[in-house]
Amino acid sequence: MRLQRSLLPILALLFLIVGSQLAGCGARQPGGSQTGDKALAGSSPTTVTSSSSSSDAAATPVLLSNPSPSQLDVYLNVSIGGYDSTSRDMTTVSLGFQSDRNLVQFTGNEHLICNGTELAVHAPYAAFEIANAPSSTLEGQTIRCTYSAGGASATLTLTIPHAPAILSPHDQAQVHRAAKTLITYEAQGGQLLGIVALGPDNKAIAQLDTPGPGQATVDTSAFSAGAGSLALTQALDPQISQTGTPFKTLNTNGMALATVSVTWV
Repeated sequence: MRLQRSLLPILALLFLIVGSQLAGCGARQPGGSQTGDKALAGSSPTTVTSSSSSSDAAATPVLLSNPSPSQLDVYLNVSIGGYDSTSRDMTTVSLGFQSDRNLVQFTGNEHLICNGTELAVHAPYAAFEIANAPSSTLEGQTIRCTYSAGGASATLTLTIPHAPAILSPHDQAQVHRAAKTLITYEAQGGQLLGIVALGPDNKAIAQLDTPGPGQATVDTSAFSAGAGSLALTQALDPQISQTGTPFKTLNTNGMALATVSVTWV
């Protein structure tokens, strides 16, 4: 098994051209009461469909009938949080298949079962949203997806990462502008990329691990009074394993965003 955890151009092709804004392309809208396996696999899982792209090469999938896992490249993406209220506390997990850098359309007797729920795999693109629910119900849980075709099968097991959090200032807080505005945060695993403070007219980048671990300071003294926010960005390192017939390649990546709205005073 070759396990790659960097953000690859081909992954961007799959999830930005085919699967970008999965929820906006006919994917299931999550319900607030979903928990456990139902939230992971969904009561009515859907595949991603896409209108034609300006690039025929990018939009046209290769047709495969009962390909073995060893013929397929698997791409798994975990997205946690967002800037707007609809995505801020949500986690989305996407799974897609390619073959020799081509998008795939399954045409045989392929099956994909995630946490006991079988997905409809014979859509124009083999790209799926396999989880979309509040982060608090998903973090730390396990998703198991088994792909089978032609007598061969492979099972992927993913542990969903914990969402990072800005602990203080809290959401909707009034924060005094200062040369060293203190931020406390929590981020497990992966790589913390940075924390940015936004003011009404400008922004500032925080100094991490200052004055200590889990803390950061940012110069907000030049900010105007008014509405603003703090945003923490983390590159995730999703932990995934596989059993059965190995896929040709197994590629994972993920990003997390934690935000709070504040008023600078």
